[in-house]
Amino acid sequence: MRAGSLPAARAETRATVLTEFSGRLAQAELRAQAATAGVDLPKADYLNLDAFIGDDGAPDADAIGSFISSLPQLSSDRAFAQNIGLGRQGGTSNPHQLTREEYRGLSREGRAQARKAGRIDALMRGELEPR
Repeated sequence: MRAGSLPAARAETRATVLTEFSGRLAQAELRAQAATAGVDLPKADYLNLDAFIGDDGAPDADAIGSFISSLPQLSSDRAFAQNIGLGRQGGTSNPHQLTREEYRGLSREGRAQARKAGRIDALMRGELEPR
């Protein structure tokens, strides 16, 4: 092996690796800065990732930062309720809830059917006041 070929081989290997992974690195840096800034990032399919790669093959933090700052901030007002799945949600699918007196008047089979149908859920959670 010639003395000058090792540094040349290292440089060539470094350039190949940077070329292969620079797009992924730029995309990761874009996602990280977007998350920190609280903005929605467009899909990577629509971005020219080469614009965010510097001359040395590494992600250009300044170019990424200026792009991220140009994106609109997320609104704190959400169009839909964000509490979906957090506790009881009410609505028309909730069957008529039995009171304690109505439950006491049922037979053993009636109580089992009411429990299965979800008609004593509010009673079991203590949401219905005893009369």
